Amino acid sequence: MNDAIEQRTERVERIENASPLWRGITVWHAAFGGIFAWMAHLVFLASFMHYTHLHPGYGWTLHAATGFCALVTISSILLAWRLHRIASGADAAGYDDAGQMLFFAQFGLLLGIINLALILVEGSYVLFIPRG
Repeated sequence: MNDAIEQRTERVERIENASPLWRGITVWHAAFGGIFAWMAHLVFLASFMHYTHLHPGYGWTLHAATGFCALVTISSILLAWRLHRIASGADAAGYDDAGQMLFFAQFGLLLGIINLALILVEGSYVLFIPRG
């Protein structure tokens, strides 16, 4: 049991003591990557829909945006899942680094799944709603 706690502490400390850029990518992308991907998807589809109506040859860009934003969101979900595995067993309400990482991982998993669903639903509108 002590071995598992020591390994968790070592992994969490490795992430916490990494460079600010790497830690930001690891933790913040896991927590908020899905939100930013969903916002970018929503803004792109809303702003580009009329353009693709005027120029039908560019309709593929709406599908490409859906695929790209879905992949970004899936990467944030996978990263949150990795952080969840690393910090599992910690107290999510605790003040230690492992507890905070576990909270961010759970938060990222929930937001990532919700935002992936939003991206896929918005992307399906392209197939059914006429552009114009």
